[in-house]
Amino acid sequence: MVESNVFPKDLCNLLCDVGFSEAKIPQFFALTENDKEWILVVRRAMGVRGVEAMQKLVKQTGGAYQPRPATYFIPRGQRVEVPSDTPTKLRSHETSETEPQPAQTITVKLNQLIYGKYSPRYKVAKGLRKPKVNEEHVDRLVDALKAGEKLPMPKVRPFERNNVAKVPLYEVVDGEHTCMACEKFGLDEIEVVPKGLSHLDALLFALDWNLRHGLPVTPLQEARQIERMLNECEGVSQEQIAKRLNRSPAWVSNRRALLKVADKEKFTRVNLGHARKIVTAKEEDREPIAEKVDREGLSVKDTIAVVEAIEEIPEKKHEILTSMGRPTVYSCGIPGCKEGTYNPERYDGVRLCISHRKLFNEDPGAIEKLLKQKASSPQKIETKIFKPKEKWEHRKATMQVGVSKFENHVGVKLQRRGLPMGQPNKEVTVPFHKPDRIWYLPKGCLVAYFDGPVHKGREDRDRAVREAWRTLGVRVVEVKFERDSDEATDETVDELERNFREMGWVPLVPVEVH
Repeated sequence: MVESNVFPKDLCNLLCDVGFSEAKIPQFFALTENDKEWILVVRRAMGVRGVEAMQKLVKQTGGAYQPRPATYFIPRGQRVEVPSDTPTKLRSHETSETEPQPAQTITVKLNQLIYGKYSPRYKVAKGLRKPKVNEEHVDRLVDALKAGEKLPMPKVRPFERNNVAKVPLYEVVDGEHTCMACEKFGLDEIEVVPKGLSHLDALLFALDWNLRHGLPVTPLQEARQIERMLNECEGVSQEQIAKRLNRSPAWVSNRRALLKVADKEKFTRVNLGHARKIVTAKEEDREPIAEKVDREGLSVKDTIAVVEAIEEIPEKKHEILTSMGRPTVYSCGIPGCKEGTYNPERYDGVRLCISHRKLFNEDPGAIEKLLKQKASSPQKIETKIFKPKEKWEHRKATMQVGVSKFENHVGVKLQRRGLPMGQPNKEVTVPFHKPDRIWYLPKGCLVAYFDGPVHKGREDRDRAVREAWRTLGVRVVEVKFERDSDEATDETVDELERNFREMGWVPLVPVEVH
């Protein structure tokens, strides 16, 4: 087997067909190849969409997957078949007979391109205008061109409506920042991939391509693109858009909820969870509730309490919206009732929830019967005395969430040296059953435990867990330190680098051996 950092064109085409960006492939995988197959070792987390794409690639090529370390085996000479009549999933390359094949490219002048119509990064307005440009991203692409790198080719569709120009014009569907970078670099022409897309398909593919690569798209921008499809394309439903984007209907409806919140651009702290609950309130109450959420930074649970309180006691809406925090929840006065109420008023001396309040309005005697029935059969109240025990459940509940300062400093120095940072354990500060960090390397799995002053008192329990790791073939590195210092972190990083190299890790850029 030969290790290589250069990915063959055939392998890149396979990975691009399932949704990967060619520029980011070396960031996700380390390549080892032989005469029969390509061996891809995962370098970093790919996310849910990346894992689904690799599962699809393994299934269609007849490859295999090994979990520890995460490795994909792809046979050589295979090809991913993407049927053109599959409507349930957007594809990286369209193979319709009415449009050019993905391999066909044309060279056009930059003044023949029209920006902004299909980009999800601009607000719909009359006429065509450029979307909001990220100048930093454009500068990075210009630096890549100066270094001789080849950028992904933009995807365009012919512009035919009211085209009085003698030269053909094209609307950019994906790759606007690439076109702007080429223009800033001083190029007059650019190679593009023409697509015979309809208006709906162009909006769908522009959103899908932006979700897969490049700059991140905000939920509000996604919502605007979805709303454009529903308004500008006849006969398109919300369920069809969700199916074409390979998303759930809830994913689409949650983003549309953002558009129903007034002045959503002003409320930077209102997210999807907040908007989903705010839209259930009356239309005149949505903006005041959003202002309260944005002003006080309320959580989703607090937002639910505000909406429910206004719905239950509308006469106290002004007091709820102007007071700090969430409204007070009062327990129902009926014994055994687990519901609460935001209304502090009492009915015949008993505070009732909404359900029992309706029952009281229909039959006041029914509430009296419930109170008498419960009072006639009193139950013994058992008091539980908490006795502290040396149990992990008790210790875990009292520990502070997060990671130690020592581990944070080690992670920073790993990043500065260009070493793999691994997956940190962020569950608790002093974990019992999990290591502080874990790496999946070409020759196996490596875990590290950072034993400092706060770890004392649990060596006997941790010893059994670490031995269990070793029986599974995992290399365990134990780092002992007395205090968080530069010397201790440097020694730790040196020890980890030595183990990385022994486990088959090879840097992309030569790293000085310490």
